[in-house]
Amino acid sequence: MWAFDPASQSWTRLSDMTLGPLAADIAPADTEERGGRWYPTLLTLPTGEVLAMSGHPGKSDARHNNNSPEILAVSAHPRDGWSVMPAIGDEDLDPAHTYPRLHLLPDGRVFSVTPFDAADDSCMYDPASGTLTHACPLPADPGDPANAGREQRVYFGYHCSSVLLPLRPADGYRPRVLITNGAQPHIVDLGLGSPAWQPTAARSLTDSPSRWNATAVLLPTGEVLVTGGVKVTSGPNGPEVRDENAVLQPEVFSPNSGTWSTLSAGAVARNYHSVAVLLADGRVFTAGSNANAFLGEAFVEKRIEILSPWYCRPDISRPAITDAPEVFAPGQTVTVGVAGVDIAEVALIRAGSVTHCYSSDQRFVELPFSASSLGELSVSVPADPRIVVPGVYLLHVIDANGVPSEGRFVRIPALSHWSRWARLSESDKTDPGTVVSAVSTVPGGVSLFVVDKQGAVQTAFFDPRVPNPVWSSWARLSESDKTDPGTVVSA
Repeated sequence: MWAFDPASQSWTRLSDMTLGPLAADIAPADTEERGGRWYPTLLTLPTGEVLAMSGHPGKSDARHNNNSPEILAVSAHPRDGWSVMPAIGDEDLDPAHTYPRLHLLPDGRVFSVTPFDAADDSCMYDPASGTLTHACPLPADPGDPANAGREQRVYFGYHCSSVLLPLRPADGYRPRVLITNGAQPHIVDLGLGSPAWQPTAARSLTDSPSRWNATAVLLPTGEVLVTGGVKVTSGPNGPEVRDENAVLQPEVFSPNSGTWSTLSAGAVARNYHSVAVLLADGRVFTAGSNANAFLGEAFVEKRIEILSPWYCRPDISRPAITDAPEVFAPGQTVTVGVAGVDIAEVALIRAGSVTHCYSSDQRFVELPFSASSLGELSVSVPADPRIVVPGVYLLHVIDANGVPSEGRFVRIPALSHWSRWARLSESDKTDPGTVVSAVSTVPGGVSLFVVDKQGAVQTAFFDPRVPNPVWSSWARLSESDKTDPGTVVSA
């Protein structure tokens, strides 16, 4: 595993992922091709850790799908690495388990549009406990091919796009998720006690074609742009997505009105392996594609198009950000300089990365603010890192006419937190009840050591060097009735 630092233009080797179970017909010595993930989803957690889910493991692995989630810690502590979580779902599930559509919710849970077992249900995953629960049935789409297998339905695999709709303080940052690329898009309101996928209003595009491999992009207006994609047809060997059936007209969904509108057509078909990304000035970069979804250099689309939404017209006056700090720490109030009056909204849009028509960390967070003086705003950053997840964002201000400024890059830092428990010794190598010492190599840091019930030493570490520490959720170290109340424990 490697990490790239854009500031230094260098790569750093990280800890390797956990080895998976060896297939029965593979010699025990051949361990280099088990574990790992091909086509996984990576999602940033409130701690700044990275959750890796699904993907095909190596050839010598006993599983078709890597169904053991792993979490990568990326702080400065030398013991940080991958923590393997309990296995979930079906280890033999086919394409529905590659690039599952995951979204981090404001309560810390992860919502998966994609089913994780034989049930046709979207799911909830708790990264703290490692548990998976069913949330609501995932809809089939009227544009799906006739007699399509489960993995050939648009919302069950990686040909759909999904996006967490804007999180706003007025409704308590209530989470809703939109799925697109079928003939009928759907929304689920996860603030309800019993959430269910509901169809959106009818699309304005003639005949509402399916648009497999289209990408949904959050705009600074809070709207969702859907661009690219190809209408699916039935061929002799199953569903086909051919460039001749490309959907060239982008569509825009307004979460406020619940309605769709259509933009003027682009010139290039955007099929499999195409991307669409929001630029800092509010335009949208579109590129890539494989002609007719065929693989190989001969089929790669190398032309780039830039889409300019309505607010980029030269006759429209846009507000501007004149000054802003580079870091927006959770819980702080920051001063933002603006040019232009009647600012109605301040928003952060997290910079993400797109693959297979989906950006896992894409996120729009509205920030409360007040006008502190002429040309200055006092902007409140939510204290909860489950809302403002660590990472790089584009800051936008939007005027009373709904016109957004160009964006300015700012950073949300990760807060101090306890690392996950890591096993230091094998089971049965240490007697239960053995006394262990706590040491720290970082001033003010705290290390905890426990001997678990299997006799292995486990450790967790708290690094105080990042400001505004946040407590982790309570974790039970022993089973109920196994320790007398009043027992003295030490840190």
